[in-house]
Amino acid sequence: MKKIAKGKIKFGQELKNEFNTFGLVLIPVAIAINWVGAYFAQLLKLPIWLDTIGTMISAILVGPWNAAIAGALTNLIKWITFDPVAGPYAITNAAIGITLGMLYRKGWFSAKPTVSQIIKSGIIIAVVATVISAPITVYMFGGVTGGGVDLITAMLLGTGGMGGLLTAVFSSELIGDLLDKLISLVVVGVIIENIPKKYFKQ
Repeated sequence: MKKIAKGKIKFGQELKNEFNTFGLVLIPVAIAINWVGAYFAQLLKLPIWLDTIGTMISAILVGPWNAAIAGALTNLIKWITFDPVAGPYAITNAAIGITLGMLYRKGWFSAKPTVSQIIKSGIIIAVVATVISAPITVYMFGGVTGGGVDLITAMLLGTGGMGGLLTAVFSSELIGDLLDKLISLVVVGVIIENIPKKYFKQ
């Protein structure tokens, strides 16, 4: 019982630290960064999303739970502004924030990320995102969301290889996610290297 109580106190303190004034101010900033990236990615029909850069910055500067809120709200705002399929993927964006936040806390990613850290973290985050997103794409939208990654799905289906729609969507989204998360992490690495250390709350 004491262990449970201590765990609750620790988690409560974490939330308090992540949602202080700085953390609350960072949420709309992260959402704005995500929204702009997503808008141009969709406008240009790129096979990537670019909608988690702000989420990742929040995960590193503040923490996983703050990033989860920023990520989820990003998708809800995209949903009501320009992307009619973004809503259900709010859970994906939130999971990305939690995953990178935890990787950062465990030392797998740093404020000056190495190439190895970017690649390893990118792979982990891409797998998490794909496992969550692929079933949503298939069972809610029939495998088509209007994004650039749909072209990869169509190509895979056209080859007549093993597996059906779920396999094709999973494969195409994994390809898109790997590219998207690696690019995003590189951008995040450049940004956070130039942020004064006093803003790092973890």
